[in-house]
Amino acid sequence: MPGGRLPRTLSRRALNRATLDRQLLLRRAELSALRATEHLVGLQAQTPHTWYVGLWSRIAGCDTMAVAELLTSRAAVRIALMRSTIHFVSAADALALRPLVQPVGAEQPDHARATRALGGRADAGDHAGDAGAAVPGRVRPGHRP
Repeated sequence: MPGGRLPRTLSRRALNRATLDRQLLLRRAELSALRATEHLVGLQAQTPHTWYVGLWSRIAGCDTMAVAELLTSRAAVRIALMRSTIHFVSAADALALRPLVQPVGAEQPDHARATRALGGRADAGDHAGDAGAAVPGRVRPGHRP
């Protein structure tokens, strides 16, 4: 450390406030729904409405139709990710995250059933071309992070 001084340790309150701020929970942010979703690296989305409320509570002037358009335009998806929980994430983040959590998901009992339901195509890489087409300019075809 320059000058031999240690960096200041955050108090519990300061650490809690920093966490809330990072999660966009202290004040509504002036971000688009997609940017907020990417900043958060997704929101839990077990039910169809929870992620709407999550974004609405974080974004100034949140437009629910613009949020819905993220799904219909395939700029964002609901997908089983962290802890095999359904999350709402950008298509680009889904492509980056799914291969990282795939080994854990493969150990889950429902994985075999999901694989059969997808015609044997449960690996996110099988869908990378589709997702890449949904996010032109953000994902290179055939690229796996």
